[in-house]
Amino acid sequence: EEHVTALFAIPKSTKSSAGHLRHVVDAVTAHLSAMLSLGEYEGITNAMLIHMVMERVDVESQVNGKSQWTTVSCQHGMSALQF
Repeated sequence: EEHVTALFAIPKSTKSSAGHLRHVVDAVTAHLSAMLSLGEYEGITNAMLIHMVMERVDVESQVNGKSQWTTVSCQHGMSALQF
């Protein structure tokens, strides 16, 4: 989950910059490679979806939502979303 959080935390560029573009590409490549060493694309996709959902709902919904969906641990600490 740390790699997914780090991907979403990469700052948006405010102006055209080859250096920033290089930083973004390098960061995404590094985090994707690390995640692939822990699991497959399906697990990565699930982890990203979980992160996106949890970031976009309020705290109460995060707590109450656990009764509607659950995350299950997969290989190497990655999570999957089940409804």
